Amino acid sequence: MTARMFLARQRQLATLVVCLSAAVGSSAQDVPRDFEEQTSGLSSATMSLLIDPVVEALDSGDPEQISTQRERLVERLRNPRASAAFRLGLSDRLAEPLALHAESEDSLVSGNALQIAGWIATKETSRLLLDAMSSESDVVRFAAVTAARRTVRTFGQRAPAISEDAASSLVSGLVALVETDASTDVATAAMRSIGEARLARGGKLDAVGQQAISQGTTALGRRVAGLGTDPAANARLLRGVVVILIDARTLLDSGGDGSVPQPVRCGFATLAGHSVAHARRVYLDAGADFGGETTIYTALVDAAEKAIYFGEVGSSVPTNLTEALRDSDSDRDERFLRGVIDLLGPGGSLETGPCSLDGKLFLKG
Repeated sequence: MTARMFLARQRQLATLVVCLSAAVGSSAQDVPRDFEEQTSGLSSATMSLLIDPVVEALDSGDPEQISTQRERLVERLRNPRASAAFRLGLSDRLAEPLALHAESEDSLVSGNALQIAGWIATKETSRLLLDAMSSESDVVRFAAVTAARRTVRTFGQRAPAISEDAASSLVSGLVALVETDASTDVATAAMRSIGEARLARGGKLDAVGQQAISQGTTALGRRVAGLGTDPAANARLLRGVVVILIDARTLLDSGGDGSVPQPVRCGFATLAGHSVAHARRVYLDAGADFGGETTIYTALVDAAEKAIYFGEVGSSVPTNLTEALRDSDSDRDERFLRGVIDLLGPGGSLETGPCSLDGKLFLKG
């Protein structure tokens, strides 16, 4: 067989493979590589190659099939150059079936439908997430607020397909859950999703993001302030608060050039202040070992101190509360409790700092 005959044979085989592939079903390779970057003239047939397998997978309820098709679609949406036209095209075809599957009693199906909606990030899919946030199921609400994080993050990309009003409504729904949701897991997940608002690039969500974080941290601070002094009962919520304060530290530390506005810094300072005040109440009631929950309470105080430090919201560097908690010196109680007063009390670092946080807000007795 000559080289020319060999190449001709290879082309025939390639053509046969393409035809067979089209006959038995679509694959990721059927979709042009830059399809998600196109801004006009999106082919309905090509969109179907992406959309139909997703709907079929959700219909089937098969975990492996759902995972495969979700990731196939999400891979396209992860592209920061994914166009608004591409997202809107997906939304037009997928919003209705996703809404239907979001109501499924199978949490695998409903959760994946919501995650896909969050990635698409349009006005229609954000409404779907808001509806799911009012579900009686903790699992569904948690999936909705987690998916909302994707939408908020997507808004800051090059070509968002969601208006600022729709994004604002979404983050307002998240703020409400932070303060009122019966599930601490949902509340803290909602706060983490709100945090993505300030991380959005391009200044498109700055005003909404600032308001959301300010309101969200205030709401979560009130939730912490309302906790009792049973350490074990509080641990679940406090673990979430620790994660949020660590996230805040990362954000605040990256804003050394003044890019993190004062309302954001003061919002996190308020949450940190309530966290330290709560630790003080438990310390006084349950003792220096925090009723057996020393690890979580020490982590809480440490995360709160660092959020205050990196946020540059104190008038001075306070006593190192975390170091005092970790020591076993005889003056440990005095060092910790005195340090809390110096930080939070009347005339303390937070009251005289740039946020002017009234000492009576934190220490009521």
